[in-house]
Amino acid sequence: MRRGLVSVDASGAKISIDPNPKNLVVYLTAHGGADGNGPFLWMAPTDARSAADVHKVRVRDIIDRVGEARRGKPTLLIFDATRVTVSWPHGMLFNDFARALKELDSQID
Repeated sequence: MRRGLVSVDASGAKISIDPNPKNLVVYLTAHGGADGNGPFLWMAPTDARSAADVHKVRVRDIIDRVGEARRGKPTLLIFDATRVTVSWPHGMLFNDFARALKELDSQID
């Protein structure tokens, strides 16, 4: 089993998808949210002093990377986006992650 597909440091999040396994399950758990650019996961390093756009990992980017690395191979992508309903410090007046994720349905093969 390989771990650490998403890493976070002061410069932001990095996504690495292993193209080699015949079958792959990618399970991502983090606080989720949505804004004008679509759904995202908050991946802030433990020493972050405040929320910043650099800490947002766009779901569209994850889907694109998985699609590129795993083309034609069975892959299950699971988002366990915990439901923060409101977070003023993060600029989140309400959480629209589920609706924004559903809007990407037609773009996923």
